[in-house]
Amino acid sequence: PSSSSEDFLAVEMVNRKMRFVWNVGGGPGEVTHPLHIQTAGDLSNDQHWYRVEAERISNVGRLSVRPQVLPDGSPLASGTPVTYASAPGSGRLDVGTGDRVWVGGADKRPPQLLSTQ
Repeated sequence: PSSSSEDFLAVEMVNRKMRFVWNVGGGPGEVTHPLHIQTAGDLSNDQHWYRVEAERISNVGRLSVRPQVLPDGSPLASGTPVTYASAPGSGRLDVGTGDRVWVGGADKRPPQLLSTQ
């Protein structure tokens, strides 16, 4: 959080679906990818790897989730992205020289986040 606001960007998994949520001053925006994340029962032989890409340009958020281990010709290989536009006019994440940037967690969770851990 910055000294003047509670701006944030977050990526989380909720009910085995990836979710990108943000608020940079113009109200919250969120996008949830429809791909159901698979897991292996035996983690020593886990073949379920995914590439997750989240980006936000101005007020538009984009989330792409693609499996990395697929049979040849699988339709999931393209990882069709999903997008959402939050309110226009607030497109910049305000981070000042004295602000903290949290990667992998935060001391205060924004109420828009749904995951419990």
